[in-house]
Amino acid sequence: MTNQYYPICKIWEIFLPIVFIRHPDDLETILSSTKHIEKSWLYHALHPWLGTGLLTSGGAKWHSRRKILTPTFHFNILQQFVEILIEEGENMAKSLKNTGGTVVKDLVPFVSEHTLNAICGMMYS
Repeated sequence: MTNQYYPICKIWEIFLPIVFIRHPDDLETILSSTKHIEKSWLYHALHPWLGTGLLTSGGAKWHSRRKILTPTFHFNILQQFVEILIEEGENMAKSLKNTGGTVVKDLVPFVSEHTLNAICGMMYS
């Protein structure tokens, strides 16, 4: 369908419109806009765990936080922490395997612990 209706294709999934964009210039226009930066209703499922941080907030709150954090996540800065992130990812996988076959129903404390370990590892490296 995207070939037939190039460069923009919109379909309806029940009551939800889905737009496919293939041209990089169109994507740049959308992503650089500060007019329509509200998050969809799907992000509300993350609010109990993540609150309204950079990932889940929208509008002016998102824009101001993104401007503050963008320099921190430059590729050259993050590259020095790759080993720490890999190591903590492996630790998290081992911890999951060591649950003894029990079902982990609440992942929030589990993921939070390993996220904190990774952050602390980056701070003290």
